Amino acid sequence: MEMRKRGVGVNHVLRGGERLGIYFLEMGAVSRGSKVVYDRAHSGMASSAKGMIDWEKVFSDAQWFHWTGITALSQGAADACLEAIETANRMGITVSTDLNYRKNLWKYGKKSSEVMEALVAGCDIILGNEEDAEKHFDIHPEGIDVTRAIPWTPSPMSPSASK
Repeated sequence: MEMRKRGVGVNHVLRGGERLGIYFLEMGAVSRGSKVVYDRAHSGMASSAKGMIDWEKVFSDAQWFHWTGITALSQGAADACLEAIETANRMGITVSTDLNYRKNLWKYGKKSSEVMEALVAGCDIILGNEEDAEKHFDIHPEGIDVTRAIPWTPSPMSPSASK
């Protein structure tokens, strides 16, 4: 109901798994950081697999497919995501991802770099930060120190550059 209320189509929602995945957020206070606990084992997403979804039907009216790095909760989910990306590529649909590295989700026997490389190969747009690049692909950008501010200069294409 919440998704429908916000105009999100639910015609292609696939129900399954033993239970819903859950996410606990314990808010930090003062000098104590927040803590997140994920429990997505045996959820519908973690139980998904290649061949379960008719991606051509799902994408029949789509212009854009976005997936996130937390999608690869299991080998089956990663395989289903790759199948979706490949189908979207064949259909000419823009594909984007946010790398969104979460170390606690990579517990099924593969490193993220073993899975993510094939998934991002089919993407038109990839969003991420230095930590995502390092954790997923062992990329260490030179001259980047996330502990210090880097002055921002608008690109010539930026709307603020014309002011």
